[in-house]
Amino acid sequence: MRRSADKGPGPDQFGFLPYKCSFEFDGGTIITVPEFDEGLKWVEERLHEDGFLYPPLGYTSRVKTDGKKKKVPHTERPALFHPFPTSHELSLARPLSMHTRRDGDAAFVIHWLGYIFETRLQFSEWWHDGRIRIKQFRDPRLSPADTVRLLSHDYRVWSGWNEEDRKRFINILYMHCRVPSYEWDWEMFTMEYMVLDACWKMAERLYAIKNSSHKERLRTLSERFSIPMITAQVDPIVNLRNDLFHETLWDGERPCGYPSERGSIAFGELRRFNRELIGALFGAF
Repeated sequence: MRRSADKGPGPDQFGFLPYKCSFEFDGGTIITVPEFDEGLKWVEERLHEDGFLYPPLGYTSRVKTDGKKKKVPHTERPALFHPFPTSHELSLARPLSMHTRRDGDAAFVIHWLGYIFETRLQFSEWWHDGRIRIKQFRDPRLSPADTVRLLSHDYRVWSGWNEEDRKRFINILYMHCRVPSYEWDWEMFTMEYMVLDACWKMAERLYAIKNSSHKERLRTLSERFSIPMITAQVDPIVNLRNDLFHETLWDGERPCGYPSERGSIAFGELRRFNRELIGALFGAF
């Protein structure tokens, strides 16, 4: 993502959340921008049938002596970064630090929204990298009242953590939202397991839970936070992780080979588990 400095004390714009939703929560306000419909049309015109928006093709150009730009041959490739329209605007009432809010409060809120709506969001000036899932084949939204209630609670809890834990949790949200941007099954599994490890670290720090083996970690988290776990998937998840991380084997084969049905099932269970675990780390209320 391209980064720029926080732009003073004003609101932060971000995109693209393909839902018209404006609400006030305990800590700030989110409003749909006036140009939302125009932005949605732009997205829908470029959306692939698989529900993702892919980077456009880019190329290198040089300015000639007459001031005109000329395309450099053999430089065309998918863009590393690509801009999105703005969909919403976030105003924070009392951020922990106004000057670093895009690495703090504002980052937490927009990546929390990405987690809830199962997409990726970014500040308008920072751009996206890779493909972005926009279209959902089910409606992931909570009711407006539940969204306000959960965001108010989670933002309040997050604000009470120390700086290290706040930063770690923003990265957890960011990476969990980013996982569908990867295209190989082993890549998505790797990144989702990274999220699980980071969630375990949070659980150790916040709830003082302890366990050594990866297999027992899944069972401990399941019991501690009352998250249903398909018991038959514990061994495949851990074994796939061990073989991939320590032996570069994906379900006994080379990564980037044929898709693994066992890996696909294990990844689906791991992602569902992480989604529930992320919410559970904020505690019951």
